[in-house]
Amino acid sequence: MIGPRLSVPPLAAAAFAPTRWSTAEDKAAFANALLRFLEADCPRAQWRKPLYQRLSLSFGMIAHYDAAGFWAHYFEDRAGKVAFLRDVLADGCWGSPEHTFCDVEREVIRRLRRCRTLDAHLALLAAGREAAERAELARLRAKYDGVPPRRTADLPALRPPPPARGRGAKPDAGPMLL
Repeated sequence: MIGPRLSVPPLAAAAFAPTRWSTAEDKAAFANALLRFLEADCPRAQWRKPLYQRLSLSFGMIAHYDAAGFWAHYFEDRAGKVAFLRDVLADGCWGSPEHTFCDVEREVIRRLRRCRTLDAHLALLAAGREAAERAELARLRAKYDGVPPRRTADLPALRPPPPARGRGAKPDAGPMLL
């Protein structure tokens, strides 16, 4: 779980206006599924077709060709999750609740801001980068400071190829290691 609970309390259908194509219960189900998905740090097991289909139509998102492309773009790594949250938080929630999911979008954004979810992901991203950089620093220090440099005598030597025998003869082999 990343930060405070996004999905508690669950959103009620009464908070949303039905559209011609979706009930208020459909809107609440999508909002709660999305909040649980984000709260659990976007596990692949919770990435289902209904979540993708509605999410690709919300928050100004695009489909990214298909569910796998959307997943790869936004949820495969921490940087993608940060990009997703930035895109969601930047959305203007356009439209009327009677025709769009803008009421759901507003409530999800309100919860993301209240729980400071983007800040938590940014901190995790920075910590991951720092850990990778520190590991690289340790590797380079061991390579250049902690281990004496190899001397020429420690390296394998090349033996020249044997001379060719007879007129027009070719050597049997090229240089060989001693």
